[in-house]
Amino acid sequence: MDPNDKRELIRSTWQLLLVENDLEGALRNFTEEVEWWVCGSLPGIAGVKKGKQGIRDWFAGGSSNIFPKGLNTEVRYSHVDGDTVIAEMHNYGEVANGRIYDNYYCFVFELRDGRIDRVREYVDSYTVQQAMGDLLG
Repeated sequence: MDPNDKRELIRSTWQLLLVENDLEGALRNFTEEVEWWVCGSLPGIAGVKKGKQGIRDWFAGGSSNIFPKGLNTEVRYSHVDGDTVIAEMHNYGEVANGRIYDNYYCFVFELRDGRIDRVREYVDSYTVQQAMGDLLG
């Protein structure tokens, strides 16, 4: 894969995952052994999710339940170095409780054999909690 293919893999995966609510479609772009770590200490969000089933369990509530009108996601910047993609993203949408969610992220993706193998997610968990804390269970 060339750098543009790697950028497109990340962009299209996030489109499937967050905008189209196609978890299984997005999971095709992950390895079976994927590890996804989210910084912070927010219960239900932070920590490590292991394997595709761990991600399924994490997304069980579905973003369509939290964002009934959909969620906009934008990759604002990305940098590719070998099999590592660093991406700055912006998510925006109305939460089911009527609040507006507007948050920025930095992701570090490690690829293996053309799929996402590790994710490190840096996010303002205070913003997550303020917008949707009552929906996180």
